[in-house]
Amino acid sequence: MKKIIAVLAAIMMFASVAAACGVSDPLNTTEASTTQESTQEETQPQVDKEDYSDTFEDLCKYMTDMTYVSGEPKEMTAELIGATEGKKYSFNYGSGTVTAEFYVFDLDNLNETAEKTISDVKETGKFKIGNLPETEAVLSDNGKYLMVYRDTAYDAANAESQNTIRYNEVMKEFKSFGK
Repeated sequence: MKKIIAVLAAIMMFASVAAACGVSDPLNTTEASTTQESTQEETQPQVDKEDYSDTFEDLCKYMTDMTYVSGEPKEMTAELIGATEGKKYSFNYGSGTVTAEFYVFDLDNLNETAEKTISDVKETGKFKIGNLPETEAVLSDNGKYLMVYRDTAYDAANAESQNTIRYNEVMKEFKSFGK
């Protein structure tokens, strides 16, 4: 009995340490960690975009206030794409799991990695890091922000689905932020 308790305690300790460390691929956009159920009402919150400044903090606040993202964001290794800062949200919406990553670039001090990422996204809507698969992304109209948005229930062929409608709203609002 003591051996069983010791083994269970060791397993629990290992699991809690692994979870606390959060070791994962820094740009793994398919991971849906720390999911949180979205409690979206049918009506959109009354938010005035003019109340937000053109900052990364306000971009994330705006997207949260609009209920386009929810949950506690994780800091991302933004330097891998040449960005100065990045955050990732993982949550459930409608019938899908959503991950939304936001990054900000210092347009006055772009390094080679940032220039390549921005150029690739402008040309193809995707960027690549090393041996990782290409990642679909979109830039804001001002070119300062990049978003990676994945929704497992998004279906481009079904424009009437709740998740597809939401996807299109998020794209529109993100692109126009910071004008």
